[in-house]
Amino acid sequence: MTALLLAAACTGGDWVPSPSGALFVHYTLCSVQNPCTPEVVITTRNGAELRRFEIRNDEGVPCASILDVHWASEDIIGAECHGNPSLSYYYEVSITTGKALHEYLGYRFVRSPDLANVAHVGWIIHFAPPWVQSEYLQVGNTIIYPLPPGMKPVEQKLLEMAPEVVTQKGLVYAGAHEFRSRFVWAPDSHKVGLVDCLVDYRLRDDSPDAFEEHGKPENERCFAVAVGLDGTFQRTPLPVASSRDAVLGWTDAHTLRVTYGGTGVQVRVQ
Repeated sequence: MTALLLAAACTGGDWVPSPSGALFVHYTLCSVQNPCTPEVVITTRNGAELRRFEIRNDEGVPCASILDVHWASEDIIGAECHGNPSLSYYYEVSITTGKALHEYLGYRFVRSPDLANVAHVGWIIHFAPPWVQSEYLQVGNTIIYPLPPGMKPVEQKLLEMAPEVVTQKGLVYAGAHEFRSRFVWAPDSHKVGLVDCLVDYRLRDDSPDAFEEHGKPENERCFAVAVGLDGTFQRTPLPVASSRDAVLGWTDAHTLRVTYGGTGVQVRVQ
């Protein structure tokens, strides 16, 4: 462990143990003063380095900035790489070969307790009106929430837009989703909890300038939501003023508790 502590000066985050505790993963830091390509480092419990490798996409382009690493199994890591302020790349990588097995686009990646899945906000256009940037929840490459009425979870094709849930009526774009909490997995890894706020945007007129101004937000409403992997969900209203400070946690596999301002609500799901 002494070797781990000495190495921490040039690496990022914590040394993360594998599920068995036999291995640790870390990543190197790069900067203007220390130009390099960041690498993932795998060590034994006593600090002996087993291997190191760069995170590369299918085209062989290396990740220039690693944001986080953790374990997806005893021999696979999850690594988040920075893309731009509204996009990260998440790779599941074999520690034996260094090869990326899966790639997901988006941000706020959270691995499930059983390590089998990763929840995240899906890819959105970086510079766009807020109703175009309406957020949606993916598990891996599958969009599970929100979906148009009657639609089942659907695979997100590379760089395709998600199914449209925002509706336009005259000058109003209604129902843009903004997630205001981190994702919290249920202990059975079958459901995800979050705080979701819907906002409408009203343009002042139908001119191009009004469109570029992105309109005025109105009719904001917020909910605690529990979403199943099959796309079914339950939600309970939350005060808008408490939406950014609410604390989420599962009391059991079927009860999401949301606490705010000294009080709280529960969302029960099957």
